Amino acid sequence: MVDTKTPAAAPLAAPAALAALAPLEHAFSELERLLKDREVGCALAERGLNVSLALVACDGLRAYLDGHHARAAEDLATAAEEIAARYRRASHESPS
Repeated sequence: MVDTKTPAAAPLAAPAALAALAPLEHAFSELERLLKDREVGCALAERGLNVSLALVACDGLRAYLDGHHARAAEDLATAAEEIAARYRRASHESPS
């Protein structure tokens, strides 16, 4: 059984590999900053999107790319389940 509470350490990467991944890390940091921006949050909310849920999904993908598979699986599953539940609720509430 996999312990999802204590993430396994990511494998050590060579300096060249770390340098190659720096733009990806920057992109995630920028995405996180944008998702936390008040104006962006309001625009997403107007479209019926939940910023906290987007951040969980972002964290899950970031964890996966960092090699923290158990944490990634937990975060991505949480996001997927919540998105599916919200979709089902919205489908039942909207007129056919």
